[in-house]
Amino acid sequence: MTAIADLVVRLEGVFDLRAAQRVEEALSCVLPGGALCVDLTRVQDFQATGIAELARTLRPEGRRVRVVLRGLRRHQVRLLRYLGTDPAALEAGPSPAAAWPVPLRPPRRGRRRPCRRRCTW
Repeated sequence: MTAIADLVVRLEGVFDLRAAQRVEEALSCVLPGGALCVDLTRVQDFQATGIAELARTLRPEGRRVRVVLRGLRRHQVRLLRYLGTDPAALEAGPSPAAAWPVPLRPPRRGRRRPCRRRCTW
């Protein structure tokens, strides 16, 4: 791939190890001082292996690109923090351009499904 100054990656469906590796490839294509925006708003299922690989990819050692994660739910933000990557700190990169907003996806509301144990609702 060619080197790009600013790049937006939109993912949908399942965020697993392959999707995290695609983010790593996109990160390697961004020029130093550029920005990478990863849009996860259409991801329906986050797998733990994908989150762990994303945290490893986004570690600040030697990273010269500002990374913005959009559409993360609170649980994924918490997991990334546990793994040593703070999504809010990723935005404070070397690029002086304005940061994209990082909205947290609200929890789903609606009809709750009964669990498999003996629940009455």
